[in-house]
Amino acid sequence: MSKASDSQREIRKRIIDQRKAFFRSPEFDPLSGLVCRRFLEALNSNRNIIIERANNNNLSVGCYLPMDGEINLHPVFGIFSNLGWELSFPVVTRATSEMRFFGVKSVELDAFETGELGVLEPKKRDRPVTHFDLILVPAVAVDRSGNRIGMGKGFYDRFLNNQRDALRVALVFEFQIVDTLETQEWDQRVNWVFSEKSSILL
Repeated sequence: MSKASDSQREIRKRIIDQRKAFFRSPEFDPLSGLVCRRFLEALNSNRNIIIERANNNNLSVGCYLPMDGEINLHPVFGIFSNLGWELSFPVVTRATSEMRFFGVKSVELDAFETGELGVLEPKKRDRPVTHFDLILVPAVAVDRSGNRIGMGKGFYDRFLNNQRDALRVALVFEFQIVDTLETQEWDQRVNWVFSEKSSILL
C-alpha cells in the first residue's frame, strides 16, 4: 500500500497509470471477476445492511460503466437485474457541473452513447432517478477510512453530498487501496470497500 505522504495528484496519476497497465494483463479479467464475486457474496450474507435502507425489495442502484481499467461490473449488473432491482446510470452536463441518473432497461452497450466527458451514458433519458438504496461509486483510490479520490472533477462528491442514506460501495483492485488520503471538507466517503483481498465495512 502507498504512503500517506503522497499527494492526491501524485496518487491519482500513479494509480491511473497502474490501472491502465494492469488492464492489459492476463490477470485483469480473473481478478476483476473475483472482486465482483466477493462483493456479491458479502452482499448476500449481509442483506440486512441494504434491505433496511430500502422501502421495498425493488432496490434502486446507482451504477456506472467502467473505463480506463476499472473493475468490470457487468457480472454485478446481471445479478442485480435478475433480482429485479432498478439500475440507473449517470449523465453529466459540463456547463452546469450537474450529474443526473436515469434508469435503463438494458445494460448492453447499444443502450449507451458517449457523453460530454467521453464516458458512456444512457441514450434514453425518460426515467430520471433521484432515490438510491445502493450506489456503486467509481474510485481511483480509497483508504481504509472510506475516503476516496476520483478523477478530480468533483461530480460524485457533489452528488453523494445529497445521498446521505444510500449505501456507497467502491469496488477496486488492492493496489488502489492506500494507507491514508488527504481530504477536503467537500470530499465524500464510501461505506464499503472491496478488492480481491480486502473487505472494509465502515
